[in-house]
Amino acid sequence: MAFTLRRTNDNDLPELVQVHSAAFKTDQFLNFMLHGKPEGTRESLMERSIKAWLDDPKASMVTAVKDDGVIVGWACWLRKEKEEPERATSINMADTNAKEAPTSMKGAENSAPIEGSDAADRSITKSVPSQASQHDAPDTPTRVVGRQMHSDSMKWEAHFMKGARYLILQALAVNPNGQRQGVGSQLVKWGVERAEEERIACWCHASPAANQLYLKSGFQELGSDEYDLGEFGKYVFRYMVYGEQ
Repeated sequence: MAFTLRRTNDNDLPELVQVHSAAFKTDQFLNFMLHGKPEGTRESLMERSIKAWLDDPKASMVTAVKDDGVIVGWACWLRKEKEEPERATSINMADTNAKEAPTSMKGAENSAPIEGSDAADRSITKSVPSQASQHDAPDTPTRVVGRQMHSDSMKWEAHFMKGARYLILQALAVNPNGQRQGVGSQLVKWGVERAEEERIACWCHASPAANQLYLKSGFQELGSDEYDLGEFGKYVFRYMVYGEQ
């Protein structure tokens, strides 16, 4: 399949949402988080996230387009500067050069039972959810898992990337019709090449479906967390880096 990469623009928004919905239709984690929510919730949340990235000067969005003009994939790369407060964590970790996380982060598990059907109020992408507490909302299993996943990912990122400038792969989506045809690899390569030019690292928070893609693209796995999603099964997020951090 022939395709080219170009910068994303506002007019791409409807197609980007469609591509993401198709790409993550069977994703266990997103289906768990959205279980019981009204139809269209996935698309509404994704549209809101993409609009925010398009307006963010630190975000670079790139789109894969076939020769007939159809969008088959897209990615969002976010530039992270040193000690950015919005992604800071309250934990205090000792600096280390070893590719090993503190004991408290190894095999982190959610201790709450996974049951019920209310989805957490968070973005369904790799973007960071709001830290604002839901004072008037019940503490449902999906909210518990959402908070735990967010906390775990921030700890891993802070531990390995603290004090560094780097690019983070905030979102990646490829239409199933375009998968295994080099689209995902080129979208990842686009960000990696820019990081190499600046001699900075890349960070990503990998879903099970994308793990092998990142490994083949040169990322190395630093650690992982497994979550019990009840009827949706086990789900593993992997934390990966490209280049020296």
